[in-house]
Amino acid sequence: MRNSLRVGVTILTLLLSCSFSAWSQDPTIYVSPHSVDETLSNVYIGIDNNGHKYLNTHFYETDSIDQGEFKGKVYVVDFTLRNLNKIISCEPTIALDIPLKIMVWEEDGDVYLAYINPFVYKKRYFIMGCDDLLDEYNKSIIRIVNDAIRTH
Repeated sequence: MRNSLRVGVTILTLLLSCSFSAWSQDPTIYVSPHSVDETLSNVYIGIDNNGHKYLNTHFYETDSIDQGEFKGKVYVVDFTLRNLNKIISCEPTIALDIPLKIMVWEEDGDVYLAYINPFVYKKRYFIMGCDDLLDEYNKSIIRIVNDAIRTH
């Protein structure tokens, strides 16, 4: 009886952890050596220089006075990659996460950039195949981020 209960709990734990990982965000985060303004400017230039399309920047400012909560400015840059329609033809529901985003913020004197790795979308939308496209898109986003944090 104890062994079957232990096996049942193990299976349930495995299923729950798989379920949570399928819906997780898993952002990839980089530290920028530049100010927020310069980092944002470099993101815009990187998007343009790599042949992608800038759409919009959303600005959020928090003024939390509770200890342990973030207080500061957050910028979310919306953009699309060239040939993004190819991945939509692979799995249309991925369009729910388009436009793609790069987030820039400052916290405790450090500037950060974050984005969602396109392979997270593979898990989220159960995309079969299309790994070459997802890899291409991931490399494109990494180029934009590397352009933004590169020191000259």
